[in-house]
Amino acid sequence: MDNQEPEEEQTEPTTGEHSESQTDQEASTPPWERDGVDFDPAKAWNLIQNLRADNAKIKEMNDSYKLQLKTYEDEKLSETERLQRDLEEAHQAIANYKKEQVWVSIKQAHPILTDEDKALIGEGSEEEMTVRAAKLAARLEQAQAALREAAVQPIRHPHMNRTP
Repeated sequence: MDNQEPEEEQTEPTTGEHSESQTDQEASTPPWERDGVDFDPAKAWNLIQNLRADNAKIKEMNDSYKLQLKTYEDEKLSETERLQRDLEEAHQAIANYKKEQVWVSIKQAHPILTDEDKALIGEGSEEEMTVRAAKLAARLEQAQAALREAAVQPIRHPHMNRTP
């Protein structure tokens, strides 16, 4: 029995390494090349369109299920509990609205900022977000000024000043 255990240990790593290399090779090779089938753009486009349609159906079903779940939960909750839940949802909606209003006022104060900069500014109080936005806008304006200045100045190559 002692002789069998080392043989099993030797066989397992080899099999594991072999399957890992196959997996790596398969992952780096497109599926149509693995199967030996030529790539068909029309078939691929059709598949993409079908997947998009399926995705839309699933999202629609998800919304329907959410509504059914809420209806089911409403049936189990007392009137007070339903009102409490609705109040919490309203508070959350108001908080989201206020955050969006802060972002709109920040963008009005700093037109250089875009919607992509919202993630850089992050969350927090109105004051915190305004301070971070002002710092980011100042840096962006400095960078734009430096780019304009660099674009105006001619580019000089170190060898251009030499005389033959």
